[in-house]
Amino acid sequence: MRAQLIVGIDPGTTSGYVALDTRGNLVAKESGKDIPFEEMLRRVTNQGIVLVVATDKAKVPDLVYRFAAKTGAKIYAPPQDILVCEKKELTAHLTLKDAHQMDAAASALSAYAAHASTLSKIQEQCRLHNALNHFNTICVAVIKNGTNITDAIRAVLTPATPHIASPKTAQERVQVSKKPAIDWSAHVRKLANALQRHKKKISFLKNKLTGAQDPVLRDKKISDALHWKEERIKELTCLVRSTTMHAHHAKDQLTFARELLLSDLVFMPRLKRLSLPELQRIVHYKGNWAWVSEGHPLPEKTVLAAKLWNVKFLVEKGRLNEELEWYPASDVKHTVFLDLVGVEKAHLEHLKNPCVIGKIIKDYKQEQQQNT
Repeated sequence: MRAQLIVGIDPGTTSGYVALDTRGNLVAKESGKDIPFEEMLRRVTNQGIVLVVATDKAKVPDLVYRFAAKTGAKIYAPPQDILVCEKKELTAHLTLKDAHQMDAAASALSAYAAHASTLSKIQEQCRLHNALNHFNTICVAVIKNGTNITDAIRAVLTPATPHIASPKTAQERVQVSKKPAIDWSAHVRKLANALQRHKKKISFLKNKLTGAQDPVLRDKKISDALHWKEERIKELTCLVRSTTMHAHHAKDQLTFARELLLSDLVFMPRLKRLSLPELQRIVHYKGNWAWVSEGHPLPEKTVLAAKLWNVKFLVEKGRLNEELEWYPASDVKHTVFLDLVGVEKAHLEHLKNPCVIGKIIKDYKQEQQQNT
């Protein structure tokens, strides 16, 4: 006996379906890209008879309508679109491959929940009337055809058999044998002609509907294209404005750099504290000048390196070793550029080392004391 199925379908480029039996058990699941409709129909109907075909959308997709028309199944659609959080909760007990299978499973489970009460009543009545062997047939009659449960059970338990009375006399038997045979061919031709007329009418109505929809679709496409162009123009306008601002800023920086290069400034690195690695970096600057923010006595190794490389210093605060050539930064006019300091060349040429002057004064005082 073939299984009775409740099938959930998720249409789209990548489609999926999930089939449940009348007890809510998973029978089949599948999803894939560009699955042909006929192939999906074949795979599902191979599993059993479709009682209900379900969707997770309040508005039934065309694919679900087609599927129901082919299988004669009842269509189930929820009152409102099933939310993602609700789908996850419904399908938490199932192992599913992707979101398409989850959508299809949520559709099928929602349809099963909607028909669970009816299925339970059918099973109970079948048990009472000893008709469990006809459960599937009764499900088809009740759910697909809308038959009352009692009438469906009565129909399967007491099938109607037409009673044909046999002629009692020889004369009656002769009269029966002489009855003309019914000409079914004329009746079939009549039905075929009616079918052709209906097909032509359906084709005419389809063409009329397509013709009515075309202008609406064309206007919508034009409207969407215009909206996209407007948004794109806004994006490009913002991009042009931003690029123009960057270009002006770069131009200003270039002009400023050109003025600095043409100026009479000597550039030197600006150091917070002096160390041997920093001193090694200084020698790469022409002029061997360095600007020190905080002066302090240096180790002998650093002092020897500074004297060897002939590095001269400008000190903002504090003092350096007397052996080094250094000057107070306040004696020069300067401009700070991030980690560089620019000092006018003329100011550097007129600097006097306070350490040298102090040493001369100190030697002079010692000489005066010795003479006295």
